[in-house]
Amino acid sequence: PRPRPRNQVKIPDPLVNWTEDDLQTEIRTTGMPVLARTEIQVIHFQRPLYPETALALGIEGRVEIMLLVGADGAVQHTYVIQPGKHPLLEKAAVAGLRATRFKPHEVNGTAIPFWVRWPVDFQLVD
Repeated sequence: PRPRPRNQVKIPDPLVNWTEDDLQTEIRTTGMPVLARTEIQVIHFQRPLYPETALALGIEGRVEIMLLVGADGAVQHTYVIQPGKHPLLEKAAVAGLRATRFKPHEVNGTAIPFWVRWPVDFQLVD
């Protein structure tokens, strides 16, 4: 039998992978806080779909994405900081996370944008 995906987004346009140095420069430039996943609240999580081609080829892996979340809780930008074993995994991870919504982060009663690192695992289950 064909393995079924544990994760479940349409493929967006091509991605650019960022180095850790690129990311740190961007974070310093924006001046926005980097929050841990334990410090934020997800309102709607869009689980990335396992790409059919990757599924058929048995490709698994982890992709890490840095998200810039706006003051309204919507994902404004995504940066691939740890690419997967195949670009299809990166595209699917980004597409799912772009549709995810967060509770706005407030400082002194004012909602502000923030960064958060988000890993996406694509694993096949027998």
